[in-house]
Amino acid sequence: MPLHLLTGPLNSGKTTALLDALKASLPAQAGLLVVPDRRTAAEFRRHLLADTGDGLPALRSEAILDWPAFVQKLADPRLPVLGCGQATLLVHRLLAELRPSSFGTARASLGLARQCSETIAALKRNGITPEKLELIVDDHGTAARRERDLLALYARYDEELASLGLLDEAGLVGLAAARVRAREAPLLEGLAALLVDEFPRFAPCHIEGL
Repeated sequence: MPLHLLTGPLNSGKTTALLDALKASLPAQAGLLVVPDRRTAAEFRRHLLADTGDGLPALRSEAILDWPAFVQKLADPRLPVLGCGQATLLVHRLLAELRPSSFGTARASLGLARQCSETIAALKRNGITPEKLELIVDDHGTAARRERDLLALYARYDEELASLGLLDEAGLVGLAAARVRAREAPLLEGLAALLVDEFPRFAPCHIEGL
């Protein structure tokens, strides 16, 4: 499948061109549009459904997918995936186990667990593993102890995911990318056009998945 990069200033018609390409693919069910989130996917579906009365074929459910759904279907829809809330609860339990003193509380709160969970997710989205983080954390200064505690929490989090047989978003992206490389992704079979729109920026995890 050839790669085409559509560029242009704001309101220059890039999204309209993509939607036209998706409409053209509907008769053969050979197009897929990927957008960042459910809200954007719903907006695109409403826009296309409004045109179905103009002789367009019915819009299949998988013609427009948000990023998490796209990755899940590429990897395996049956796989157990850790949601944001579940990740926060897991981190909360690990904070109680590790009791990192640098975080400044004797007892970890859910708010602190959420912040740590979001930090770990951000590190993963940007391709920073515990091993890479260990190479860049500061060993001196006021932030050193906090960085070391975060590193220990991150490493323990990954160990717990592995022991439970669960994947988070970053792990799911890695598996999806591996299945695409191995040509084991039924979602892409017969696809003539894979369209991507509305991403304000691409993180390393997006680039790996695409």
